[in-house]
Amino acid sequence: MGWNLAGFAINKNYENKIEELSKALFKSGRSHLVEGRNKYNFEKSSTFGSTKGRMDFMFTEKGSFAFCNVMETEYLLGSRNPELLKGTEMVLFAMSETSMAFMMKYYVDGIKTREIHNVEGVTKYSFGNPLKLELEEEDMSELFFGIAGELIGKPFNSIKPDEPFTRYVKKKKTKEK
Repeated sequence: MGWNLAGFAINKNYENKIEELSKALFKSGRSHLVEGRNKYNFEKSSTFGSTKGRMDFMFTEKGSFAFCNVMETEYLLGSRNPELLKGTEMVLFAMSETSMAFMMKYYVDGIKTREIHNVEGVTKYSFGNPLKLELEEEDMSELFFGIAGELIGKPFNSIKPDEPFTRYVKKKKTKEK
C-alpha cells in the first residue's frame, strides 16, 4: 500500500500566526482556521484521509507543513491571497501511490511558477521551468517530500511517526452585529 496524501508546505512558520495564514489562504475572508481540540502525530495525520475543512499542521523553525483534503488543497490555492504570501515559497501536492497519480504546484510570492500532473510515470501536464530538485529526482513522491523538506527546513524522511501535529478546522466567520 502506498501513500495517498494531499497538503502543502510553506517556508514560513505560522504556528503563532494562524490568523495571518487564514487571511493568506482564504481570500474571500469568509473563512478562517481555528485550532481543534485534539493533537495528533505524523502517523495519524498522514493516514486519516482528511475530511474537508480539516488541516493537520506541523511547524518547524523554518516553515509550516499541512496535510489536508485533496479537494481542499485545490480550493485553497485557487482562492489564496498572493499579496499576503510575499516573501514565501510554497508547494501544494496531491498524490496517490495506489493509482500512481501525482500533482504538484509550486508558488513563489503567491504566484504559481511550476505545475506538474503525472499519471503512471507519464507527465500529462507541465507548466513552468523544472525546479532544481526535479533534475535530480525522478520519483514523484520523493520529489514532493524533498521539496517540502527544503521548505520547512527538515528532511521529510527524518519526521518520526510520533512527531506532533495540530489540527485546525476551517470555520465560516460569523457576521458581527
